Amino acid sequence: MDEIYQKESFELKVRNKTISKSSTLWLLTFVVFMSMSGLGLIVPVLPLYVKEMGAKGIWIGFIISAFSIPRIISGPYFGKLADLKGKLKPFIASGLALFSFSGVGLAYFKSLFLLFLTRFFQGLGSSITVPISSAFAGKIAKKGDESFYMSILNTGFFLGFGFGPFIGGLIADYYGYFFTFITMAVISFLAFIIVLLFLPDIKTVDIKFKKDSSNIFQIIKEPFIQGLFALRTTLAFARGSIIAFFPIFVSNFGASKTEIGVLLTVQLILISVLLIPLGKITDKIKRKRMQAVLGHSFAMLCTFLIPFLKGVWVFLVPQIGIALGTSFAIPAILGLLVESGRKFGMASVMGLMDSAFAFGLIFGPIISGKVYDLIDIKFVFYICASIQALGLFWFAFNLLVRPLRLKPQ
Repeated sequence: MDEIYQKESFELKVRNKTISKSSTLWLLTFVVFMSMSGLGLIVPVLPLYVKEMGAKGIWIGFIISAFSIPRIISGPYFGKLADLKGKLKPFIASGLALFSFSGVGLAYFKSLFLLFLTRFFQGLGSSITVPISSAFAGKIAKKGDESFYMSILNTGFFLGFGFGPFIGGLIADYYGYFFTFITMAVISFLAFIIVLLFLPDIKTVDIKFKKDSSNIFQIIKEPFIQGLFALRTTLAFARGSIIAFFPIFVSNFGASKTEIGVLLTVQLILISVLLIPLGKITDKIKRKRMQAVLGHSFAMLCTFLIPFLKGVWVFLVPQIGIALGTSFAIPAILGLLVESGRKFGMASVMGLMDSAFAFGLIFGPIISGKVYDLIDIKFVFYICASIQALGLFWFAFNLLVRPLRLKPQ
């Protein structure tokens, strides 16, 4: 394969003023926090909103999954395009604009099909914003501090997605679904304005880049990438299913929308608090592969525990357990992704991993919705844990057993 990225340097500028890497990372993290807060607002209410419109389990699954359909193809495409262009800021801004428009659509559209289309375009915005933001952070990360830099950025993801459900539940309880969706649109628009005015762009200079170096089919041949892809897909299967059906399952025990929002928020806030210190530790101990396996194994066991519990606040136990396992594993995964991105193209790898996550988010809620309709909602969580176990096996086999075809440069 041709040489790639023999030398890559860049400048971070806003209106001809150079901005430090640290300032850029924290600004990007704040933008991510805002955008994820907007998306998180609708997590506890969208399944209930769709159900109140008369949708059955399979339609709930389709509407939740619609968010991820465009991400399967467009994530790798926009990632490769961003690597070729060398400019990341316009991609992030365009994705945030789509977020804002989709919030307005959710507020005003009343048919299940139009809600499906709105979620589709919301997913298109995510396929641009999420991987390109990750690629941005990966590009400016110092060698040896990959997990730390990426953990800071992902703190914005989790913190935003943590506060979002809590705030969304409150708004829905007191003001209704309409204002929840409009609030999401406003927050996303404000993030869009901040990116346009204040986020510096990466101006790539003195770079050797061959057009086949970001070939997705070449990247996916690597056992290293295959293992990460499998893990991301199966984790997304579980996460998408839980987002879709955990609110319904807990509501059977009398939980209000606010209480559901709190249960979802606790997990994500705890992850946010732990990510940065664990990212620093991950870079020091340098056992990323084993760390990822152990963390996600614990989270899988906590998912399996959910159907055995009764009540409302008792569900804090598995939520906290999932948070502990996930926050232990995520910095390791993020560090591995940056290492791969330096070899194959940062945005290309991040886009491919976003595609993997989207693949799981699509089929998770759909399959789980069918399980809910045909068997019982408890089996949704059994299926999630089983799928996670398969992903962990393939990840461990590819990263701990099979050798890399090509060593990182």
